[in-house]
Amino acid sequence: MKRFPKGAKKNWGAARKAINLLMFAAYFNKVLLREYKLDKFKDVLETPLDGIAAKKLREFARKNLNLRLRFPGIKNLTPQVNEQFQKVASTYARQKGIRRAELDTILWPSRV
Repeated sequence: MKRFPKGAKKNWGAARKAINLLMFAAYFNKVLLREYKLDKFKDVLETPLDGIAAKKLREFARKNLNLRLRFPGIKNLTPQVNEQFQKVASTYARQKGIRRAELDTILWPSRV
């Protein structure tokens, strides 16, 4: 974060989302997966958080875990809040039979 541009010094959430999207895309690329042995990351990749994903995870947490989460927005996301959402995402992903990083594909509305 120290190397972020001046106006983005505290934008941890956006940086985290970008890294998660990049790693997710690399993981699902068969050439990169083999070349860089990315299979070891399959269980640590996170659900990229933004307003849309957070809203769906909050709904899941409220209905299924009786848990109320607050999403401060991507610009104000902290490691602690991210951890709470990732725990919910792990539970949701297990219920769906997919990996946590794959949740992004079902949390976002279809563009078709």
